[in-house]
Amino acid sequence: MFGKRLRMLREDAKLTQKELSKVLGITDRSVGYYETDERTPPPDILEKLADYFDTSVDYLLGRSDIKNIYKATSCNLSHKNLSKDNQLLNESFICYGKKTGIKQSLLNDIKNLSDDSKKALEEYVKLLKLKDKFDSNNF
Repeated sequence: MFGKRLRMLREDAKLTQKELSKVLGITDRSVGYYETDERTPPPDILEKLADYFDTSVDYLLGRSDIKNIYKATSCNLSHKNLSKDNQLLNESFICYGKKTGIKQSLLNDIKNLSDDSKKALEEYVKLLKLKDKFDSNNF
């Protein structure tokens, strides 16, 4: 089960075994062994894989069918107690975090910020967008 899921995640990310091995700091041969279930990775590699593919170790090991717990729960939560800005931030960062390349640890940090800090972060992101727009126009 682990090997099949690892291969599927790697292929979905359009990575070769060699590219994934560089990310993990292991040999491409090790990735091949993991994908064919000839070997089981040590806990530190399992954790790196889960972080990289934005999933859980339980999913990788076949103990859960929920690929991304945050997408399965956070996106369906009632947002009645959140301000409109915070609701937008929550949906944008959690539901689409993987598409933007934002790591789950950063998403968790943002999620745990106070409302004032989230508002400040939103303003900072607006400034960064302006900076990028300015830089891309080569003024």
